[in-house]
Amino acid sequence: MSMEKFDEVGQSIQGTKKSNMFGVVCYKIGRKPFIMLHEEQLVCKLYGEANDEALQLSGASHFNPMGGDKAMTNWVQIPMAHESLWEKYAIMAHTFVSNE
Repeated sequence: MSMEKFDEVGQSIQGTKKSNMFGVVCYKIGRKPFIMLHEEQLVCKLYGEANDEALQLSGASHFNPMGGDKAMTNWVQIPMAHESLWEKYAIMAHTFVSNE
């Protein structure tokens, strides 16, 4: 189910393309990824207040694919329990990455 929801969210945002990054499925704007699906969770590139807000969700955390103290602080992993909010955060991530 999460891949279906992930594709639904990724395809709903104009100008994106599905790809892979580090062996993980993602959606990109040009060559820049803005969302990924990792272990049934949405991972979004978020900054500032949007990052802080997403981290307040139960079970959300900074994306840390390597474990240890190597968390990617501009990437937030959002559990499937909050899939109703995935599109909201994907749009925020798209906006941030589009303006980088």
